[in-house]
Amino acid sequence: MEHVWLPQTRWLEARGLNPKASRSLLASLCSPRDRAVRSLVALDLRSSKVTDIPAVANVVRSCKGLRSLDLSNMRLRDAGARELIFSLLRDPTTGARSPHRELRSLALEENGLTPAVAGGLAELPLQLPLE
Repeated sequence: MEHVWLPQTRWLEARGLNPKASRSLLASLCSPRDRAVRSLVALDLRSSKVTDIPAVANVVRSCKGLRSLDLSNMRLRDAGARELIFSLLRDPTTGARSPHRELRSLALEENGLTPAVAGGLAELPLQLPLE
């Protein structure tokens, strides 16, 4: 990641990462402002073993122009989905309503989600500009 100019990265596919690689990637993406991924438009973490959902939420919130997010087959389960939903609809630090303004596509297939998170998921297309 040291040789990648993150501020200019627009599309990032990081599929099937193991937990260590996922932590390293998310730490790089959440690095200080001068290396922030502000221009990221698409992030694909499909099938990656991410254990730090708040770090994913932090990346998503810092990428104001993010339009596509694929978190399919990541074993989010209900707890991870709730954290993600909260971060997409509210400021994680204050809890104030602050929906992500640009996200158009969100993929959450094969994450072991149950009807317990259906209400939160149903809220997303009402608050976000999902297509």
